[in-house]
Amino acid sequence: MYIRHKLSIGLISITAITAIMGITGLMRLGEGTRAGILLGTHYAPRTAAILKLSLNATEGHLLMEEMVAGDESVKMADVRDYIDRSIWYANAILEGGADEEDTIYPSEDEEVRRIIAQVKSQLYSFKTAAEARNNQYLRKSFVGSAADEEFDEAYDSFRDLADNAERLIHDKMVEQNKNLGQLGLRSLFILASYLLLAIIVAIFTGIGLARRISRPLSGMLQLFKTGASGNLTVRSDYTIKDEIGEMANEFNDFMTRLQDILGNIDTKSTELSIVTTQLAQGADNAQNASQSIGSEVDDSAQRLESQAAQVDETATAVEQMARNIESLDAMVEDQVASITESSASMEEMIASVSMIAGRSETALVEIRSFLEKTHSAQEKMSTSLEHINRMSRLSAHLEETNEVVSTIASQTNLLAMNAAIEAAHAGEAGRGFSVVADEIRKLAESAADQSKESGESLKQIASSIEQVVEASGETNEALGEIADFAASTSSVFEEFSHALEEQKTSGTSVLDELRRMRELSQSVRNGSIEMSSGNSQVIEAVQSLRNSTTTFLDSFRNLEVQKNTVLDTVERINAAVEGTANMVDGVNTVLSDFQLTEEEVLEEDLVALSE
Repeated sequence: MYIRHKLSIGLISITAITAIMGITGLMRLGEGTRAGILLGTHYAPRTAAILKLSLNATEGHLLMEEMVAGDESVKMADVRDYIDRSIWYANAILEGGADEEDTIYPSEDEEVRRIIAQVKSQLYSFKTAAEARNNQYLRKSFVGSAADEEFDEAYDSFRDLADNAERLIHDKMVEQNKNLGQLGLRSLFILASYLLLAIIVAIFTGIGLARRISRPLSGMLQLFKTGASGNLTVRSDYTIKDEIGEMANEFNDFMTRLQDILGNIDTKSTELSIVTTQLAQGADNAQNASQSIGSEVDDSAQRLESQAAQVDETATAVEQMARNIESLDAMVEDQVASITESSASMEEMIASVSMIAGRSETALVEIRSFLEKTHSAQEKMSTSLEHINRMSRLSAHLEETNEVVSTIASQTNLLAMNAAIEAAHAGEAGRGFSVVADEIRKLAESAADQSKESGESLKQIASSIEQVVEASGETNEALGEIADFAASTSSVFEEFSHALEEQKTSGTSVLDELRRMRELSQSVRNGSIEMSSGNSQVIEAVQSLRNSTTTFLDSFRNLEVQKNTVLDTVERINAAVEGTANMVDGVNTVLSDFQLTEEEVLEEDLVALSE
C-alpha cells in the first residue's frame, strides 16, 4: 500500500473518530440544550404563571378591600376578573395555555400538579368568599362580620398554598437549573474526554504511521550512506509496494547501473593500461631502432669521411702519376740523346710505376672496400626502412588506440553526466554520488584533452616518419648510384692496374734491352701518350668519385638530422604515453574507492578488522 494511501486512511480514521466523538459530544450538548430549552420554555413561564396567579389574586383582594372601604370606582366585576385570571393561570399550569407574553406548558410533575390543584380549589373558595363579602357589603354590613373573616381566611389559605406552590415551582426550577449545570459539566467533561481520546488516537496513529514510514526511510538512508562510502554491492530488500518500495527499486537499479558503469570503466582502464604498456614498449623499440639507425648513420658518415680522405689521397697520387707520365715523356725525348741518362730515367720510371702500381692497388682495395660498405649501407638502409615502416604501422595503431581512448573518454563523460542526474534525483542522499560523478567527468575531460594532444603528436610523428621514409628512399637510391659508380671505378682501376703492370713489364724489358732502346723509343713515346690520355680519364673518374662521396656524405648528414627529428618525435610519444599512463592510474585510484563485487567488500571488511 502506498504511503499516500496509508496517510489518507490514517487521516480518514482520525477524522471519523473525531467526527464520532464530536457527534457524541454534540448529542450530550444537545441534551443540555434541550434541558436548557425546557427550563426556559416550561419552568420559567410556569414560575411566571404562579407569580402572576398570586399577583392577580392579591390584586383582587386589594380591590375588594378598597371596594369595602367605600371606593365606588372599584367594581365587583374587577375583583372577579382578577380572581378568574388567577384561576386561568392555575388551569394553564395544569392544562397549558398562552397569555400575551408566554406560552405555558402543562406541568408533568405530580407534586406540582397536586399543589396547583389545591391552589385552584382555594381560588374557587376565595372567589366564593369574595361573593359572600360583596353581598354583605351590598347589605351594608359592618366590617368584621363572618363574611369578612371567611374572606380573609380564604385569602390567607390561598396565600399559604400559593407561596408553597411558588416555592415548589421555584425549587423545581432551581433543581432543574442545577441538573442543567451538572449536565453541562458532564457534557463538557465527556466532550473533553472524547477530544482527549481523539488526540491520543491521532497521536498513536501518527506515531504508527511515522514509524512505518521512518523505519524504511532510515534503512534507505543507511543504504545510501553505505553506497556513498564506496560499497556498490548493497541492495535494498524492501518489497512493500509503496513510494519507499519504488525508491528502493530505483536505488537498486541505480546501484546496478553504477556498478556496471564503474565495472566497464575498470575493464576499459585495464585494457587502456595494457594498450599504454604496449604503446610504451613500441615507443621504446622505436627509440632504440632510431638510435640504432642514428649510430649506423654516424658510423657510415665517419666511414664516408674516411673514404673521402682516401679518395683525396688517390686523386693526389693520380695527379702525381700524371706529372710522372709527363716527365716520362720528356725522358723518352731525351732517351735518344743519352742511353745512360735514359737507363737512369727508365729505372726511375720503373720505380715510379711500381709505386703507382702499389698505390693503384691500394686504391683498388679501398674502392672494393668502399663498394662492400656501400652494399652493407644499402642492407642497413633496407633494415632501417623496415623499422621505419614498422614505426609507421605502430603510429597508425597508436592513432587507432588514441581514438579508442577518446571514445572511452566521451562515453565516460556521458556516463558521469547520467550518474550526476541520478544523484540529483536522489536528493541530499545522492550528494556523495554527485561528487564521484563530477570527478569521473573531470577525469574523462582530462583524458579527452590528453587524447587530443596525443592525436596531434601522433599525426606529427606520422608526418615525420613519412619524411624519413622518403629521405631513406632517396638515400637508398643514392647508395645504389654510389655502388654502381664504385663498381665502375673498380673496373677502371683494374684496367689501370693491368696497364701499370704492362708498363712495368715494358720498363723491365727496356732495362734488359737497352740496345734496343732507340728502336723502341718511339713505341715508348706512343705508350706514354696513351698513358697520359688514360691518366686523364683516371683523374676525371677520381674527381667524379670525390664528388659522389661528398654528395653521399651530405645525404648521410641530412639523414642524421632526420634521425634527431625521429628521436624527438619518439620522446614526445613517450611523454604522451606516460601522461596517458598517469591518467589511467588516476582513474584506477578513483575506482579503488569503490567495491564492485562481494569479494571486494569481504576483502575490505577483513582489512578493516585486521587494522
